[in-house]
Amino acid sequence: SVLVILSHKILALPVGRAIFTFSTGAPTTIPETALFPQVIVSAKLPPIHDQVHLDLAAANPTLPATYMDWPNFHNGVAVGLRIPIESSHVTAEWIVQNLLSRVGTNTIATANSAGLAYALGLGMHLRKLEQWQLVIYMQMQHSLTSVGILLGISASYLGAGGRDEDAAFVTRVLGVHVPRLKDFGGMGNVVTGENGDGGNSDVIVEASDGGETYSAAVLGLGLVHLGTARRRYVEILVDEVGAVDYISGDEGGNSGSFNERAKNREGHSVAAGLGLGMLVLGKGGSSDLTNLDGVNLLERILGYVSMVKGKTRQDTKNDGGSDVSAAGATLALGLMYLKTNNAVVADKIRIPETSHFLDYVRSDLLLIRTLARNLIMWDSISPSETWIENQIPDYIKKADSFLDEDDGSLESLRHARYNILAGVCLSLAIKYAGSSNAAASKIIMKYLDFFQRESGFPAISFREKLNKSVVRSCFDVVVTCLGVVMAGTGDIAILRRLHPLTDRIAAHVSYGSHMAVQMSLGFLFLGAGSGLTFGTSNTCVAALVCALYPRFPMSADDNRCHLQAFRHLWVIAVEKRRSFVVRDVGTRIACSIPILVSIKGAVQELEMIAPCILPDLETVDCIRINSNRYLPLTLEIGNNEDQQKDPNGNLGIMSRTFPDMKKVPKNNLKRKNTNPPFDDHNEFLSFILTSFSQDPRVLAFAQYFCTDLNSNKGPDAGMPNFCLNVLHECLIQDKADILELYLEIYMIFKHAVYRLTPNLIYEFEIICAFYEFFYRAENNWMRMKPALLNYIFVESIQHRIDQFFALIAHNNMNSQDENDIGILVVPYPSSDISLAVAFKAHQKLLPLRFAAEIADEFIKSTELLLTEDDLATEILKEILHNEIL
Repeated sequence: SVLVILSHKILALPVGRAIFTFSTGAPTTIPETALFPQVIVSAKLPPIHDQVHLDLAAANPTLPATYMDWPNFHNGVAVGLRIPIESSHVTAEWIVQNLLSRVGTNTIATANSAGLAYALGLGMHLRKLEQWQLVIYMQMQHSLTSVGILLGISASYLGAGGRDEDAAFVTRVLGVHVPRLKDFGGMGNVVTGENGDGGNSDVIVEASDGGETYSAAVLGLGLVHLGTARRRYVEILVDEVGAVDYISGDEGGNSGSFNERAKNREGHSVAAGLGLGMLVLGKGGSSDLTNLDGVNLLERILGYVSMVKGKTRQDTKNDGGSDVSAAGATLALGLMYLKTNNAVVADKIRIPETSHFLDYVRSDLLLIRTLARNLIMWDSISPSETWIENQIPDYIKKADSFLDEDDGSLESLRHARYNILAGVCLSLAIKYAGSSNAAASKIIMKYLDFFQRESGFPAISFREKLNKSVVRSCFDVVVTCLGVVMAGTGDIAILRRLHPLTDRIAAHVSYGSHMAVQMSLGFLFLGAGSGLTFGTSNTCVAALVCALYPRFPMSADDNRCHLQAFRHLWVIAVEKRRSFVVRDVGTRIACSIPILVSIKGAVQELEMIAPCILPDLETVDCIRINSNRYLPLTLEIGNNEDQQKDPNGNLGIMSRTFPDMKKVPKNNLKRKNTNPPFDDHNEFLSFILTSFSQDPRVLAFAQYFCTDLNSNKGPDAGMPNFCLNVLHECLIQDKADILELYLEIYMIFKHAVYRLTPNLIYEFEIICAFYEFFYRAENNWMRMKPALLNYIFVESIQHRIDQFFALIAHNNMNSQDENDIGILVVPYPSSDISLAVAFKAHQKLLPLRFAAEIADEFIKSTELLLTEDDLATEILKEILHNEIL
């Protein structure tokens, strides 16, 4: 039973790993055969500590044989997404070789290879396959492979519908799995495509068995025809939102058993709603939609949202149960009118105005309504408490004071408040995705703490358990929101907040809860910190809505409310062009430079340190260097011709304190494909002497201390290398003022016998203890910015002190410290270095870096006191406290 509970966490790991390792593989070293790490649940259990593997069939005989399929699918996606999109080594031959797994002499389709196919599609690699090759995989009748291929080719031809011949072929393949589209076009199961010999031929593609394939096809239709609003597909997807054909046995084709389709009906409606929203993305109410006259699109969608019978033809066919289609219809409406700020349409899906009408709406649908309404009213979203309070109706806010005394009659108000707050956080996360907005992250963190406190209350009665279930569901949503806002930043404070959530190994923590945490951690370190983040264009927003749908699976095979494959559509929302890196013009090494980012319409500029991830470039006015050590430099984003020509490229910037770029040697301005250091000592030194002609301190330091003394074999032979390394570090981290400090410390230890006094030893001890404490403490603010002294250099100071004591103590061991004192406290060290060395050698000199509480514990426990008199003990304790504090 312990391993079954642990499996919920293990099986969710590939989802987060896919995000973390996204595009981190080397483009030129793609392995010939894709290697899939095994998803194994095992643990060492006491008392024998032998490794025990989980046998799901034996642990729970009721689990289906396909229970591990979706975790393995996510595992395959993680392997595929690691391949960079720009890699030219992923050829059609490589794809064909790896999309099927070899078992003995046979090749079969597996869940791992299905996930790989999906990932290759998200990376646009499936465009390299011929049409007849795609048909072969579709004819294998493997449900997960069909899902991976359908969604993969749809993502590869994102928005290409009507402009690409191959996109028309993709539409025909999708149509085979959508019965209404197949009947509408009269194409049946026959698909015409290239046969590999340069000609065309007709092939028969049977719809794969499984409702997941049906759901993947309707969303794929929206991806291929993104923003086209074609009437034919709009009419079909509006019907699919009602999910009537999905459940009816005579029209559902081979879409799985009746029970399976009935169970996953809401998930199919959500898929159709998302597909419809993408099809008419941001064009709701536009004058360009004259081709949809007579469809009554808005009225039909609102009929599903409000659950009013008689509004649509589907409601007349299917009497009752229309709340199944409410979530999909609401999302469709939000995406159709995305960023239009249409208050009339937004008011149609507002939260019910009275508690009486609130009882007629499922509480989780309030979260969807809040999200959709804010997607429409995009400009009104604000990371402020006032905006959040305005989202909650007055009758719910007035009931807050009575919730603690609730006898059950106010339960719907409590659940409504929870879901509205979660919907608000999700709205903020999508608008400020990847922005690192401090106000947005602070508000989301506040409600994360709120939901965590609420979920910590004991639950005994059924009502309390139901309330806790709602809270946990909202908590999962808010967890993902935090990672989305801080995507790609690797923020340490957020990591410390999220990491403890991975240790929740309990029966009540579901597979979906672990998936939410893993996704959030993955978003935080998106692409392993390679400068990737999320955009907020219409396409990016639609992709994030698909990936962040606020209903997580309860188990590894749960697709009832949302197809798990949609969780990976965040790839479409990734942007690479917002990474801002300042590089050295000669070495191409990234430099740490303070900058000011001016936001359009904002009074205050953002202070950042490059390398960093910029806010949405559409909101950025200009970027300025914020350091007196560099010449003033301003980069105009909107008016920069180079940036407009190549908005997705890398822009290197050189900023040095010399008067004219013409004075820099031309050989130092060459841009190289690699980032090697300077070839030798003299080359870098020559560059410094040329570039920093206006800074006399840097010039003098380089001329007199960094000169190459290859002919000098004496004790100062290593000094030029040390000075050059220090100079390089100080210039990169913009701290040239401490060059003298580095040199002074170096000379002290170079001539330690003459210059290292007891007072200096104590000062260095304090410095070493200070760095060691803050670099190991939990609240490590020092790592937020470059330290004054290099931590490795500080460790070397401690090492040299120990070496110094060992050397002198060896020479003085027999002549000093013959008295039998157990411990000697030295408030002010003796000026006699030999005496201090003797005490240090015998560990009888109590360092001041000991914390006061440690000293107290030492005095209480030690048997080596000066005297047994209580007064002496108190005096000793007071001396320790005074000197330490």
